[in-house]
Amino acid sequence: MRSNAGRLLLVTLLGLSACSLLVEADTDRLGGDPGSGGDCDENPGCDDAIDCTNDFCNAGTGDCEHEPRDERCGGQRCVPGQGCEAPRDCTDDVDCDDGTGCNEASCVDDRCEVRPIDADGDEFPRCGGDCDDGAGAVNPDEEEVCGDGLDNDCNGSTDADDPVCDVDPCGAVQTIENAGEVEGDMGGGGAANSEVCQRGTGPETMVRLILDRESDVVLETEGSDFDTVLYVRDGCDGPEIGCSDNRSQNRGMLDSRLWLQALHAGTYYVFVDSADGGGHYRLRARRADPRAPSCGEALDISGGGSVIGRTEGPNVIETGPCSDVSGPEAVFRLELGNPGQVSVSTTESEFDVVQYVRRDDCEGVAVDGACVDSTAGGEQWDGWLERGRYVVVLDGYNGASGRYVLRFFP
Repeated sequence: MRSNAGRLLLVTLLGLSACSLLVEADTDRLGGDPGSGGDCDENPGCDDAIDCTNDFCNAGTGDCEHEPRDERCGGQRCVPGQGCEAPRDCTDDVDCDDGTGCNEASCVDDRCEVRPIDADGDEFPRCGGDCDDGAGAVNPDEEEVCGDGLDNDCNGSTDADDPVCDVDPCGAVQTIENAGEVEGDMGGGGAANSEVCQRGTGPETMVRLILDRESDVVLETEGSDFDTVLYVRDGCDGPEIGCSDNRSQNRGMLDSRLWLQALHAGTYYVFVDSADGGGHYRLRARRADPRAPSCGEALDISGGGSVIGRTEGPNVIETGPCSDVSGPEAVFRLELGNPGQVSVSTTESEFDVVQYVRRDDCEGVAVDGACVDSTAGGEQWDGWLERGRYVVVLDGYNGASGRYVLRFFP
């Protein structure tokens, strides 16, 4: 029987020229998803399904590496993400366009040079695992961000559909996506409290709110059977972005209502706290596309509550009943079915507010005594209003604008 010794000797003598005639199969395959990267200890599959690359786990970085090996291409070039490709002759860059949209090609010394396109610079080529080459925060190495509307980790699942979002890191057991209602019972002690509104001495519950786009949000605890304190944080222990206490204690409305204007997409935590003993709670969230409350689209706050937003844009109302009003406005509508004492407060606002009330609309008669501009910040007015329709206007003195906090108690 003829042995293989002579054949091996021939290959050895021929050296690289003989090797260039052979195309070696990809014997380094590890299984798993093609082109996967990240922590090799957790995801050992580094095979990119390209026969001419040497696929391995970089122990220093924990990332999968795909080393091109031209000698496996029989004289052709090994292109990561593509495979063996013979350099083409060319006269200009147009000759090198492969028509795939995956590569950036140019003609250098009459030969085509092709490089994978990585438009967002995240080291994942457009056709090499990146599901959005226009967003640097989207690639297989990223962690999923619950609530931003993106498939950050390119696993085909977005936000709450991604398994990583099923378990809340802050301990919230209920979730509202954009809008909806949750309810339950709570008892025992409680340690969380609002930084601004009444401190709840009773138990609290935390509900995760996921917004997939910028939104105006209304949160309500109407239907709860105890005195609620409602507040929202950006993150588990993040800054408080708004709170609301009793809508009208004088009228026995101890539930809370909170408007948050132009809230960015993301994940927030809504706390339903108890002023004393706790019990059965109900939390409702409504959303709408952002809009600036204006004379033509005044926000209806007739039932009472707290509104947090910003005044911005052009100055529309050129004259005010008691002071210079040259800043942008925010306008709110009131429908009072019965006469009574009301309270309008903007004391927590962050700019010089001119606050006033008119009958019917922005062009109506100003209510006597209801125009206040006594400080360099927010204002407070308590007074009597007859049955009817009114508007509350928050304007900026001498062009001022910024974040406002309006609390209305009918």
